[in-house]
Amino acid sequence: MLYGESPARVVGTSVAVVAIFAAIYSIVGGIVIGGSEPDLIGNIYFSAVTFSTLGYGGIEPTTTTTQLLASVQSLIGGILIALLVAVFGRRALR
Repeated sequence: MLYGESPARVVGTSVAVVAIFAAIYSIVGGIVIGGSEPDLIGNIYFSAVTFSTLGYGGIEPTTTTTQLLASVQSLIGGILIALLVAVFGRRALR
């Protein structure tokens, strides 16, 4: 069927990944924004920045666990962004 070929599925999966990792960061901790631990919105922001691989300097993981989680999320984000580009590219060629 349309496995992996629907932009809505790719975007939905991306939003879910950002939300799940934000929840994990809230539970695990180890994120610092301007010298203090972030609230839920801060964790969502960190998750979205990490997913998109932008990596702003004012926010960083401080523990080995959160560094590993951020690395995994960056890889997943890169793959999903590439998949979204491929889906739109395939649709443009049709």
